[in-house]
Amino acid sequence: MISACARRAACSALAVGPRLIVCDEPVSALDVSIRAQVLNLLMDLQAELNLAYLFISHDLSVVQHIADELMVMYLGRPVDVLVLKDGSMLVSDDHNGAIYRISYAGS
Repeated sequence: MISACARRAACSALAVGPRLIVCDEPVSALDVSIRAQVLNLLMDLQAELNLAYLFISHDLSVVQHIADELMVMYLGRPVDVLVLKDGSMLVSDDHNGAIYRISYAGS
């Protein structure tokens, strides 16, 4: 269950009709079942209210669930900006030359 404090904060943020919401590690401290509920709620609200999210996370499983575009940062600087294509994102890691493929569920 999501805490009353978190629900109040979400309601306050949505009450002013924002176009962009900054989500800084919004699900990092939640267990898996609550995490899924919150991510699904964020996606539903995004579709219903035409919201954009700046979603900050270190968890690629969360990123792959919610992101349409991805900015990879290293030492506080942008390294790459990628757009979802064919169910996955190719992420080039410029500081060591590696390339990662982030595959999306259902693809």
